[in-house]
Parts: sequence; structure tokens; C-alpha cells
Amino acid sequence: MRLLILLILACFIQPYLAVAQNPLFETIRVFDSKEDGYASTRDPALCLTKQGTLLAFCEARFDNPKDWASIDLLMRRSTDGGKTWNKAVIISRWMDESEPAENKPVGYILSLEGADSLIDLSYVERAYGYGLRAIGPGHYSTGRYAPGTGLSGPLTSLGRDLLREMDRLGMVLDITHLTDEGFDEALSLYNGPIWASHHNCRALVPHQRQLTDDQIRVLIERGAIIGGCFDAWMMRPGFTQRVSNPADFGITIATIVEHYDHICQLAGNALHCAIGSDLDGTYGREQSPTDLDTIADLQSLRGALSGRGYSEADITNIFHGNALRFLRAALP
Repeated sequence: MRLLILLILACFIQPYLAVAQNPLFETIRVFDSKEDGYASTRDPALCLTKQGTLLAFCEARFDNPKDWASIDLLMRRSTDGGKTWNKAVIISRWMDESEPAENKPVGYILSLEGADSLIDLSYVERAYGYGLRAIGPGHYSTGRYAPGTGLSGPLTSLGRDLLREMDRLGMVLDITHLTDEGFDEALSLYNGPIWASHHNCRALVPHQRQLTDDQIRVLIERGAIIGGCFDAWMMRPGFTQRVSNPADFGITIATIVEHYDHICQLAGNALHCAIGSDLDGTYGREQSPTDLDTIADLQSLRGALSGRGYSEADITNIFHGNALRFLRAALP
């Protein structure tokens, strides 16, 4: 479910409904020295909590990397009636290794997995106003907009309308959990940016939930990123979800490299892989790699990739570079 770096860490719709009404959030002024002016917003896609957690991928709103240094996010202090402003630095802080990571704000891209909570199409633009930037029309079983994992069949008529509305707004389409027919139809209808937020390879683990080689090739042609999924049953064949033990199948963090490598071989480069996870904060070794207990353990993926011959540039791209590049191009 969430493109982890992700920065990608997709959330359900309730969090930004709460954000929009939460008194912890204050009006923020965004300063752009090119325009020599300020703009105010309470858009949760540009909000900063008083505790300092950034809920925006602010860099993605500016096309030229040279412009990012000229942009300051400013948050009003709650203690002085707004007479002064505290400076909050955007995601570029994460590139500065001189600052301890624990001092840096955490960013999120709001994404909806399974669109059924959007009661009708009028809610799409409303949710976009709350900060929603990506939608996956389907999840499991039947749905208002698309059948999901384990089923077959195309998008519903409402699902086709949903894609048109997303296209109009410039949102990211997440093809995760779509049927094969839904996948083909969605890519033929949708003109905007596409990602597969948490997917592995059907060639390695046969299941409709996984991507076929042909689907991977189409995603590569569309400039998509594919987030590797750490659900144990999706990593090695023969694993029974919520029954099998990952240790019995030798499933470790390094196992995901088999899927990454398959995608990279099809692409001819390492520009389309990312960390998808799908573990939603429920890290633990019961149904995930045996050496993946907390999110911090993902750092061992660096050694696994290096051991398979991936360069430092490739590893950086898989960890965050591909996701950042995609989001900078995709988001308004």
C-alpha cells in the first residue's frame, strides 16, 4: 500500500479529513523569491504541525531544482500571537547529512488505496483539496470503481469516470490491486502519471496480484515506478498467507532484490524500482522477511543490492531517487 520513501507512504482518506479540521495546523506562508511575495494556505498538502511534521512534498511543486533553495516554508508560532515566524526547511533537509535525521521533518504523499470511500465523483476534487494526490481505484473483492485482487473483469463505468476526473486534476493513478483487464483498460484511458505502489513480479511468484512481464514493460514505457512489496507471500512461491512461516521459506530482506533485479533486467536500468513495503507500520517478522522487524531494518537492503552488483547510484535511486524524480515530475 504505500510508496515508502516514500516518501511515499500513502494514507487513507481519514487522516487528511482530520488534518483539514485539526487545530494543530496553522496557516502557512510560502515564500518564493522569484515572485518576491507570499501566498497563504491551509491546504493540508502544504501543512506543518506545531510538532514539526511536514505533511507535504513541497519540492514537487516546483519544476526547476534551482528554485527549491529559494523557497521557505514558514510556520506561525502559537506562543506569540503570530508576530514572528519559525522557518521550517523542506525535504532538501534530508539531503543534508550534517543535520541529525531525528531533527528533520517527516513527509507524506497522501494516497488512497481502494476508492470506494469516494461516494461519488464530486468527492474526488474535494479530496484533492484536502491534499489527496494519488488513487488506486481497486483493492480486494468487488468495488464501486473496479474489481480488485482475486477477481477478473474491467473497470466499472464509474471507474472510467473516476480516471477521467483524476486525469483532469493531474493526480497519480496507482494500478495496484487492479485485475489484468482493469490494468489494460486503465492504462489505455489514463494520460497522467502512473505508479505501482506495492507490487512484485508474477514471473517469480505466480499470482494475479503480481505484475506480468508485459505489464512491467508497459509501466516502464510510461515512466512509472514500481514499489517492491515485502509481504512474505508475494516474495517467494508456495507461501500461504497468514499460515506459512517466512523462516521456512528463507525469506529475508535480500529476497526482494530478486524482484528488483527482474524489473531492472526488463528495463535495462535501475530507474523504475522503489521501496513499496505494504507493511503500514505493522512491521514484524510473522508475515514479512525474518530480518525485517522495524522500518530501520530496511537499511540492510543497501548491502543486499550492493552484493548483487548494483552501484551506489542505483541503490540511491531505489531507496529514494526514483521516487523523488517521479513525484517532482508528477505533482503540481
